[in-house]
Amino acid sequence: GSHRRAILQLRRDLHNDRPLEDRALALAEASIGPAEAAELHRWNRRRVAAAAELEQLQRTYEGEVEAARRSLGAVASHEDFLAGIQLSGQGLYQSVLEFIDSARGPGKHPRSKNVRKTESTLVRFVHRTALRTTPFGSFTEIGAQPWRAAPVRLVAEGPRRTRVVRLNRGLLSWMASALRTIEGADRLLWLRLNDTIVRGDPIQAFTRGMEGDTRSYWSERFVSLPQT
Repeated sequence: GSHRRAILQLRRDLHNDRPLEDRALALAEASIGPAEAAELHRWNRRRVAAAAELEQLQRTYEGEVEAARRSLGAVASHEDFLAGIQLSGQGLYQSVLEFIDSARGPGKHPRSKNVRKTESTLVRFVHRTALRTTPFGSFTEIGAQPWRAAPVRLVAEGPRRTRVVRLNRGLLSWMASALRTIEGADRLLWLRLNDTIVRGDPIQAFTRGMEGDTRSYWSERFVSLPQT
């Protein structure tokens, strides 16, 4: 009975591509010829080596995932990045803060469905802020800039950090139209949106089609201005 169970286990292990037990190998040697037994041993050695490589691969993968999570957490912890995340909602902002704390901790951490969702969202945001130039391809900062009679000359200030603001024209147009509906705004604010700004230093022009046309937003580019 025990021999029969061992032989059946051997057949199942072979069928499912699993390493063989020593007892099953010994029983097989007694039932098959020397050449077949030698081939069975060679197969089993290759299978044991493959299992060891897969185990090492899994450990390497887990280590690389943890390193990537720490790197992603470091990027997400930047104050400018967090400011943009905060504009996307308090729920996402809180999830990102929890992810940052988790990524900074030692050792491996469980990757629940919510954690994986936060990781995926962060990767998309990082990609958008770094590479994309579409209207919603980066975070938008809105600030007040005093207009002067003469252009302001930018002066390098050594190692001081320089921030670049990408302005979303669609959002700015909506803000300008909304501000004009406020009583007395025309006396307090000078609103000027020019969609034909020419290329210069440091202003970069953007062009667009005719208003109301189905192609009005084709080939549109967006202004980049140093924040002062």
